[in-house]
Amino acid sequence: MALPPAGVDLSRSLCAAVIKSTFRPHLHLPLLSAAPALLAAVLDYLSPVPSAALAFFRAVPPPHPLDASLALLRLLAPHPRHHPAARALLRDLSLRHPLSSPLLLPSLLADGDPRVPSWLLHVLSQSARPDDAVRVFDQMRARGIAPDAHACTALLTALARARMTATARRVFDEMARGRVAMNTHVYNAMLHVCLKAGDAARAEALMTRMDAAGVPLDQFSFNTIIALYCRKGMRYEAMCVRERMDKEGIQADTVTWNSLIHGLCKDNRVKEAAQLFTEMIAAQVPPDNVTYTTLIDGYCRAGDIGEAVKLREEMEVRGMIPGVATYNVILRKLCEDGNMKEVNQLLNEMDERKVKADHVTCNTLINAYCKRGDMASACKVKRKMMESGLQLNQFTYKALVHGFCKAKELDKAKESLFEMVDAVVELHRL
Repeated sequence: MALPPAGVDLSRSLCAAVIKSTFRPHLHLPLLSAAPALLAAVLDYLSPVPSAALAFFRAVPPPHPLDASLALLRLLAPHPRHHPAARALLRDLSLRHPLSSPLLLPSLLADGDPRVPSWLLHVLSQSARPDDAVRVFDQMRARGIAPDAHACTALLTALARARMTATARRVFDEMARGRVAMNTHVYNAMLHVCLKAGDAARAEALMTRMDAAGVPLDQFSFNTIIALYCRKGMRYEAMCVRERMDKEGIQADTVTWNSLIHGLCKDNRVKEAAQLFTEMIAAQVPPDNVTYTTLIDGYCRAGDIGEAVKLREEMEVRGMIPGVATYNVILRKLCEDGNMKEVNQLLNEMDERKVKADHVTCNTLINAYCKRGDMASACKVKRKMMESGLQLNQFTYKALVHGFCKAKELDKAKESLFEMVDAVVELHRL
């Protein structure tokens, strides 16, 4: 394409072409390629018409200059209709440009608008990049920019998943001191951090702060606290929170009941767990696979395999198909009791129903065969485990070493031990 006459503003000419729908990428791209800054200039002229600016940007083949991408982000930020497109662009930028870039992060923070950096915070948190997300949060705080509550919730959730508890505490405290709108969702994310860390005292303090600040607890808040108490063996406290739910008109759901039932089963109080299950049904709260598997596990640990099998049958009557976790708890009990005939029947049933064995299934079987001195069967399970792509772990190797030693096959015991050492070394290399 020939260049326009001297004195003609190329950016204005291209802007006019876009507005008049006469922009032709195959004709105008040479101009844009010859002057990379031209794309950002055209976008600036198109700022009153964000839809046209976005269409023009998309018509230009990537990669786009960073300054043009940033210009488009700033242009789209005031328009909620275009926020999904802006977030998608930001996600792409975060993958292509390091945050250490002298242009990216400072440019996003320059005008003090919290929207775009909040989106970046959210994108990084959801992309499992908590360290980068914390860097953005710290830069925003240093410039007095408060991220929105949605981004703060995403950040705390990412830190909980990464088990970066100390960082989450620091970040939450800075959010509280800053101008962040500390709503129920932000507090819930921090309660989730407490759950992951097993920190009941801090969770109680958060609940007190929520009450003092007039921030309402919702079903997720209560369920998180109940789950934490149950994991810590604090049954009385868990039931008190459950009663508070009732008083505040928040109905206990399946997750609530499952936590309470799990807590009792964990403490070998399966009869009380069964009573709670009866109350759950009476309250017309539908049990799920987790409910039944938890109770089945409780009965198996209590030595009542008959009641466990009955529950599994009831589960199927309700239209629920047992998953591998359900089969595993029954298999474990049958193996402990040495009922290998019933174990094989259950394994055949799993095959018929196309329920795939996992690490727990295979390790349970290997351990049982090793204890019985049936190393041929143990090795057969090991081979199947490897053929199906399951990695052998320390429990697999320990069972095999113990089994071979018991069978006085010391060379094979050494071989299994060396395999375990090699696997650990390889894991550290990764």
